[in-house]
Amino acid sequence: MGAAASAQVDLQSMLACTLMLSQAMSRAYPDIYTPLDFHADKTKMEKEIEKQQNAQMAQLGASFRMVVLNEDGTITPVEQQQQQPLIENHTEEEEEVVIPGCIYVDYGDMKIPIKKSSLDQVNSDGWNVLHACSHQSNTVEAAELIIEEMVKQQISLDKKTARGPGSFACDWSALHIACAYGVEDTVRRLLESGSSADTTNSVGWTPIYEAIHRGYSNIVEMLLRNGARTDEVIPANILAPYHPQLPLAHACRQGHLKTVEALIRGGVDIDAQSEAGWTALHESVFFRNLECVKLLLSKNCNTTLKSKQGYTVLDFETTAEIKEAIQSLAHFTPSKEQAKIEYRLLGDLPDFNVKQKVPTIKPVAAAEEGTPEEYACQLTGKLLSDPVTTVHGNHFEKAAILAFLTSHGNMCPVTGLPLSACEIKTDNELRIEINEWQLKLALGSGSTHNEHDVYDF
Repeated sequence: MGAAASAQVDLQSMLACTLMLSQAMSRAYPDIYTPLDFHADKTKMEKEIEKQQNAQMAQLGASFRMVVLNEDGTITPVEQQQQQPLIENHTEEEEEVVIPGCIYVDYGDMKIPIKKSSLDQVNSDGWNVLHACSHQSNTVEAAELIIEEMVKQQISLDKKTARGPGSFACDWSALHIACAYGVEDTVRRLLESGSSADTTNSVGWTPIYEAIHRGYSNIVEMLLRNGARTDEVIPANILAPYHPQLPLAHACRQGHLKTVEALIRGGVDIDAQSEAGWTALHESVFFRNLECVKLLLSKNCNTTLKSKQGYTVLDFETTAEIKEAIQSLAHFTPSKEQAKIEYRLLGDLPDFNVKQKVPTIKPVAAAEEGTPEEYACQLTGKLLSDPVTTVHGNHFEKAAILAFLTSHGNMCPVTGLPLSACEIKTDNELRIEINEWQLKLALGSGSTHNEHDVYDF
């Protein structure tokens, strides 16, 4: 196939992928709700969704430039007037009817009517419309209108969900949700309107714990200005199965330098020790986060503190750079026999029930023909070449998921759960497995299929 024809295939793939992602944003996620679920007129809502999807498909069909591939390898464009859209758009303009007693909020290309009298009501999972407007960046203005009306009616902004987001936790306030998804403007408005910064969910996490874990430093600063506590440990949970640690040490463990800086500016105790005796410096050294080590040393942290098992930071096996930094800045003398310490010395990890794992959910895109499902990107359906695995256990092409997070916010496109770039890890084992599969395929058939991916979200 010639270059022009190949480019045509790529264009069509890009357009199809764009439509797919648009549909993905309106798909239903388990235990997660959107403003559509609180629409005041369900019949009208269904018509609006159908109209929007037909318009998208018509636009997609009109965008394709059809070509004929000639025997000599050249291509001949098909005249524009001969083309027909993939789906004809027969939508008729309907007169807009304003429903009394409603406020209208924007959601995508739709105006969603929400009954003012329903703002204090929750569904079977304990969600109200404010919860539903707090986890997406495209509902910030909607959340603003809802918060304003709830304040007028003196309705609490701190109501908690009975289930979700996701199947592993509950008791999330709207502030919890906005912090976990990194929606800064909604966090700001909730705090300005009096939301509690220290409410806890079913796994014992407060809003600031959600922000610290994912490295949302601006949100951390907002919460600190509103009195969020930082003197209690962050408990382990199924999506963060670590040993409980204080907020500053947790940020160091994750390697979130800007978050560490924000916490230090907020006045946290840099030498505070967990029940196991570990400090923020212990975490930084063990996980080899050099910049966090340098920052803590520059703030005159105590380098001689020992864990309950008697280990100082230089007893850990770490990088030469980190040891040099500690020795030069702290004039620290290590013990004669430095032990190679494994993290298990802190004790056994919490025993999470495997039945509580995030349930398997259908991928956004099905695997391409000839590609095993386990080797396909769950966002594009294409064979993985640079695979990454998320904290939820989903596999994506690195470029595809990073592009999705950039354009659609901090949400997993498959589960709908909070997902930040720091919760995505390169999966070398999966890459090796795929390479071995490709090799066997090549030896068996003499060729492999390798289509160029387009990630334009």
